[in-house]
Amino acid sequence: MYINGPINKYLDDLASKNPAPGGGSAGALAGALAAGLMSMAVNYSIGKNPKNDKKLRTLLKQSESLRKNISKLIDEDIQAYKKVSVLFKSSKTNSDKIQKALKNAAKVPFEIAQIGVEIIELNEKIFPICNPRLLSDVVVSLSLAYSSVEIGILNVQENLAIIKDKKFNKLYRTKSGNLKKIARRIKNNLYQK
Repeated sequence: MYINGPINKYLDDLASKNPAPGGGSAGALAGALAAGLMSMAVNYSIGKNPKNDKKLRTLLKQSESLRKNISKLIDEDIQAYKKVSVLFKSSKTNSDKIQKALKNAAKVPFEIAQIGVEIIELNEKIFPICNPRLLSDVVVSLSLAYSSVEIGILNVQENLAIIKDKKFNKLYRTKSGNLKKIARRIKNNLYQK
Protein backbone atom coordinates (compact mmCIF):
# COMPACT_ATOMS: atom_id res chain seq x y z
CA MET A 1 0.00 0.00 0.00
CA TYR A 2 1.88 3.10 1.21
CA ILE A 3 5.28 1.66 2.04
CA ASN A 4 6.17 1.19 -1.63
CA GLY A 5 4.53 4.39 -2.82
CA PRO A 6 5.55 8.05 -2.91
CA ILE A 7 5.70 9.86 0.43
CA ASN A 8 3.51 12.67 -0.98
CA LYS A 9 0.62 10.23 -1.48
CA TYR A 10 0.86 9.14 2.14
CA LEU A 11 1.08 12.73 3.40
CA ASP A 12 -1.84 13.85 1.23
CA ASP A 13 -3.99 10.98 2.50
CA LEU A 14 -2.90 11.65 6.07
CA ALA A 15 -4.04 15.27 5.69
CA SER A 16 -7.35 14.33 4.08
CA LYS A 17 -10.73 13.83 5.71
CA ASN A 18 -10.27 10.05 5.53
CA PRO A 19 -9.82 8.26 8.87
CA ALA A 20 -6.82 6.27 7.67
CA PRO A 21 -3.91 6.66 7.57
CA GLY A 22 -3.91 8.17 11.03
CA GLY A 23 -1.85 8.47 14.16
CA GLY A 24 -0.81 4.83 14.42
CA SER A 25 0.68 4.64 10.96
CA ALA A 26 2.30 8.05 11.50
CA GLY A 27 3.92 6.58 14.61
CA ALA A 28 5.27 3.71 12.54
CA LEU A 29 6.60 6.21 9.98
CA ALA A 30 8.33 8.14 12.78
CA GLY A 31 9.95 4.88 13.89
CA ALA A 32 11.04 4.07 10.33
CA LEU A 33 12.59 7.53 10.02
CA ALA A 34 14.35 7.01 13.36
CA ALA A 35 15.82 3.71 12.20
CA GLY A 36 16.86 5.28 8.89
CA LEU A 37 18.74 8.08 10.66
CA MET A 38 20.30 5.51 12.96
CA SER A 39 21.56 3.57 9.94
CA MET A 40 22.92 6.75 8.37
CA ALA A 41 24.83 7.62 11.56
CA VAL A 42 26.26 4.10 11.69
CA ASN A 43 27.23 4.16 8.00
CA TYR A 44 29.13 7.42 8.47
CA SER A 45 30.80 6.07 11.61
CA ILE A 46 32.13 2.86 10.04
CA GLY A 47 35.81 3.30 9.17
CA LYS A 48 36.39 6.29 11.46
CA ASN A 49 37.79 4.11 14.23
CA PRO A 50 38.53 0.54 13.06
CA LYS A 51 38.28 -0.91 16.57
CA ASN A 52 34.54 -0.03 16.53
CA ASP A 53 33.77 -1.31 13.03
CA LYS A 54 32.65 -4.80 14.03
CA LYS A 55 30.19 -3.42 16.58
CA LEU A 56 29.02 -0.76 14.12
CA ARG A 57 28.36 -3.34 11.40
CA THR A 58 26.27 -5.33 13.89
CA LEU A 59 24.35 -2.17 14.81
CA LEU A 60 23.78 -1.45 11.12
CA LYS A 61 22.26 -4.90 10.55
CA GLN A 62 20.02 -4.43 13.57
CA SER A 63 18.87 -0.93 12.62
CA GLU A 64 18.13 -1.98 9.04
CA SER A 65 16.12 -4.97 10.28
CA LEU A 66 14.14 -2.72 12.62
CA ARG A 67 13.57 -0.19 9.83
CA LYS A 68 12.11 -2.88 7.58
CA ASN A 69 9.95 -4.31 10.35
CA ILE A 70 8.50 -1.02 11.53
CA SER A 71 7.97 0.17 7.94
CA LYS A 72 5.59 -2.76 7.38
CA LEU A 73 3.56 -1.56 10.35
CA ILE A 74 2.67 1.67 8.52
CA ASP A 75 0.30 -0.35 6.35
CA GLU A 76 -0.57 -2.98 8.96
CA ASP A 77 -1.89 -0.31 11.32
CA ILE A 78 -4.11 1.07 8.56
CA GLN A 79 -5.46 -2.39 7.77
CA ALA A 80 -6.16 -3.17 11.44
CA TYR A 81 -8.02 0.13 11.83
CA LYS A 82 -10.04 -0.41 8.66
CA LYS A 83 -11.08 -3.89 9.79
CA VAL A 84 -12.38 -2.54 13.11
CA SER A 85 -14.13 0.32 11.34
CA VAL A 86 -15.91 -2.01 8.90
CA LEU A 87 -17.02 -4.31 11.72
CA PHE A 88 -18.39 -1.42 13.78
CA LYS A 89 -20.39 -0.16 10.79
CA SER A 90 -21.94 -3.55 10.05
CA SER A 91 -25.09 -4.26 12.02
CA LYS A 92 -24.62 -8.00 11.44
CA THR A 93 -21.22 -8.19 13.14
CA ASN A 94 -21.17 -10.00 16.45
CA SER A 95 -19.33 -8.74 19.49
CA ASP A 96 -16.74 -11.54 19.41
CA LYS A 97 -15.54 -10.54 15.93
CA ILE A 98 -15.26 -6.91 16.98
CA GLN A 99 -13.33 -7.84 20.13
CA LYS A 100 -10.94 -10.01 18.11
CA ALA A 101 -10.36 -7.17 15.63
CA LEU A 102 -9.83 -4.70 18.49
CA LYS A 103 -7.20 -6.97 20.03
CA ASN A 104 -5.35 -7.07 16.72
CA ALA A 105 -5.73 -3.30 16.43
CA ALA A 106 -4.04 -3.02 19.86
CA LYS A 107 -1.24 -5.44 19.01
CA VAL A 108 -0.06 -3.49 15.95
CA PRO A 109 0.62 -0.21 17.78
CA PHE A 110 2.14 -2.20 20.64
CA GLU A 111 4.60 -3.61 18.12
CA ILE A 112 5.29 -0.07 16.90
CA ALA A 113 6.13 0.95 20.47
CA GLN A 114 8.21 -2.18 21.02
CA ILE A 115 10.32 -1.58 17.91
CA GLY A 116 10.61 2.09 18.89
CA VAL A 117 12.19 0.99 22.17
CA GLU A 118 14.59 -1.28 20.29
CA ILE A 119 15.65 1.67 18.14
CA ILE A 120 16.17 3.76 21.28
CA GLU A 121 18.34 0.98 22.71
CA LEU A 122 20.45 1.05 19.53
CA ASN A 123 20.79 4.83 19.88
CA GLU A 124 22.22 4.24 23.33
CA LYS A 125 24.76 1.78 21.90
CA ILE A 126 25.95 4.01 19.06
CA PHE A 127 26.10 7.23 21.05
CA PRO A 128 29.60 6.66 22.53
CA ILE A 129 31.14 5.38 19.28
CA CYS A 130 29.37 7.55 16.72
CA ASN A 131 31.15 9.93 14.38
CA PRO A 132 30.83 13.18 16.41
CA ARG A 133 29.46 15.02 13.38
CA LEU A 134 26.47 12.68 13.39
CA LEU A 135 25.49 13.01 17.05
CA SER A 136 22.69 15.45 16.21
CA ASP A 137 21.25 12.85 13.82
CA VAL A 138 21.40 10.25 16.58
CA VAL A 139 19.50 12.64 18.86
CA VAL A 140 16.88 13.23 16.14
CA SER A 141 16.63 9.46 15.71
CA LEU A 142 16.13 9.14 19.46
CA SER A 143 13.40 11.80 19.43
CA LEU A 144 11.56 10.17 16.53
CA ALA A 145 11.84 6.72 18.10
CA TYR A 146 10.56 8.07 21.41
CA SER A 147 7.61 9.61 19.57
CA SER A 148 6.84 6.25 17.97
CA VAL A 149 6.83 4.65 21.44
CA GLU A 150 4.46 7.28 22.83
CA ILE A 151 2.17 7.11 19.78
CA GLY A 152 2.11 3.33 19.84
CA ILE A 153 1.23 3.23 23.54
CA LEU A 154 -1.43 5.91 23.11
CA ASN A 155 -3.08 3.83 20.38
CA VAL A 156 -2.84 0.65 22.48
CA GLN A 157 -4.60 2.44 25.34
CA GLU A 158 -7.28 3.76 23.02
CA ASN A 159 -8.09 0.21 21.90
CA LEU A 160 -7.86 -1.24 25.40
CA ALA A 161 -10.58 1.18 26.52
CA ILE A 162 -13.12 -0.83 24.52
CA ILE A 163 -11.64 -4.32 24.81
CA LYS A 164 -13.62 -6.36 27.33
CA ASP A 165 -11.00 -9.05 28.04
CA LYS A 166 -9.61 -8.00 31.44
CA LYS A 167 -6.62 -10.34 31.25
CA PHE A 168 -5.63 -8.97 27.82
CA ASN A 169 -6.11 -5.43 29.13
CA LYS A 170 -3.93 -5.98 32.17
CA LEU A 171 -1.19 -7.67 30.13
CA TYR A 172 -0.97 -4.91 27.52
CA ARG A 173 -1.21 -2.10 30.07
CA THR A 174 1.67 -3.65 32.02
CA LYS A 175 3.77 -4.33 28.92
CA SER A 176 3.13 -0.82 27.58
CA GLY A 177 4.08 0.72 30.92
CA ASN A 178 7.34 -1.23 30.91
CA LEU A 179 8.18 -0.05 27.39
CA LYS A 180 7.55 3.55 28.34
CA LYS A 181 9.81 3.27 31.42
CA ILE A 182 12.67 1.83 29.35
CA ALA A 183 12.28 4.46 26.63
CA ARG A 184 12.11 7.33 29.12
CA ARG A 185 15.15 6.12 31.09
CA ILE A 186 17.36 5.84 28.00
CA LYS A 187 16.12 9.11 26.50
CA ASN A 188 16.73 11.03 29.73
CA ASN A 189 20.16 9.43 30.12
CA LEU A 190 21.25 10.34 26.57
CA TYR A 191 19.88 13.89 26.80
CA GLN A 192 22.10 14.46 29.84
CA LYS A 193 25.28 13.58 27.91
